[in-house]
Amino acid sequence: MSDPIQPHQVMSRGFPWLPVIAAGAVLLGLAIWGIVQFGFFVDTANQRHQGDVRNIQASVYPKNVGVQQSLIQQLENDIIAITDANPANASADARDACQASVKIISIPPGDQGWVKTNCLGPALSPSSRYGK
Repeated sequence: MSDPIQPHQVMSRGFPWLPVIAAGAVLLGLAIWGIVQFGFFVDTANQRHQGDVRNIQASVYPKNVGVQQSLIQQLENDIIAITDANPANASADARDACQASVKIISIPPGDQGWVKTNCLGPALSPSSRYGK
């Protein structure tokens, strides 16, 4: 038979698993932290990949309907911004509109006159009132 445990012997005989439990809790915490960090890494990599896919689609498929619609919207926004801007900003907005117009396959009829009057390819026409 073993001797009964005295109060001063409780820590030495009663809790031999306490360091093992503490080490296990620390390892569990490290494992959870590592899993969360890996999740953030995967999420960041996925966002970067999605951005790359959008850039590739925009460059490989310039005739894509969505790309054309966004270019037309950009052209129209630039033309609207020209009317609201002071002369220095109007010139920059006109250049942006001309650059967008070059990429558009079929310029909408309402914008064709403005583009024909003010643009010479991707640059402002010398006869444009915004180029002066």
